[in-house]
Amino acid sequence: MDPLLIWSGALLLTLLVVVGAALWARKTSGERHDDFSGEFLLNLGAGLGLDHYAERDLFGARVQMLWGEFGEFPVELEVSRGGWRPYVRVTIDFPKRLAQDLQILTNSRGWIRNQFGRYEEVELEDEAFSDRFCLYGRDTDRAEMVLSETTRSQLVRLAEDVDDVRITDDTLFFFVEGGCRRGEISTLLKKGLEIADRLFRAARLLGPRSPKSGAQHYEQAMMEQSARIAAAEEQPPD
Repeated sequence: MDPLLIWSGALLLTLLVVVGAALWARKTSGERHDDFSGEFLLNLGAGLGLDHYAERDLFGARVQMLWGEFGEFPVELEVSRGGWRPYVRVTIDFPKRLAQDLQILTNSRGWIRNQFGRYEEVELEDEAFSDRFCLYGRDTDRAEMVLSETTRSQLVRLAEDVDDVRITDDTLFFFVEGGCRRGEISTLLKKGLEIADRLFRAARLLGPRSPKSGAQHYEQAMMEQSARIAAAEEQPPD
C-alpha cells in the first residue's frame, strides 16, 4: 500500500479523534454547567460576605471570580467556562494557621502527596475516609483529635461531589472539573465552609502542636481537649 495513503489515513483518524474529543468535552460541559452571570454570582455570595466580583479571559475561556470573607474566613470562588477545561475552584483560608502539621489530599492526586517529604502517612481506622484521602502528619493521636468522626464524614461527602480536595495548615481547597450547575455551587460552598469551621475550632481548642511536650503531660492535655472538642461538636458553627 502507498505509504502516503497510510500516512493520510492516520492523520485523518487523528483529526477525527481530536474533533470527537472536543465535541464530547463541550457536551459534557453543557450537561454540568449553567450560565453564571455576574449578577447570579453576586447574589450567591451576598449571604456569605462574598461581595467582590471580577472577570478575565484566560486562554480563550471566560473566568469569573467572586471573593470576600465569611465571618473570619477569606473565601475565593473561581468559575471558568468555555475553552477546553471548564472548572470550579474554591479556596477557603483559615483565619490563622492551624499549626497541626497535617496535610489532607484526595487519593486521585497522588503525584502531589506529602510535599517536600516533611510528614509521614498517618493511618486512621476509618475505611470510608482512607478510601478517599491520603493523610500526612507527625502523629496519629493529633490527627484523630483534629479530624473528628463528624469532620471526616463531611470530608467524604464533599469528595463525592468534587474532583480534588487539599487541606493544609493554611487553606482548604477543592476543585470541580467540567464545572457544576447553579444549585450545586451554593451547596459546595456551604459544605466547604462548615468543614473549615470545624477544623479551625478543633485546632484552636488543641493549640499548636508542640513536639517538646512530655508524654504524660501530652496525654492528659489530649484527654481534656478531646472532651472540649466533643462538646463543641454539639454546637452549631458561629
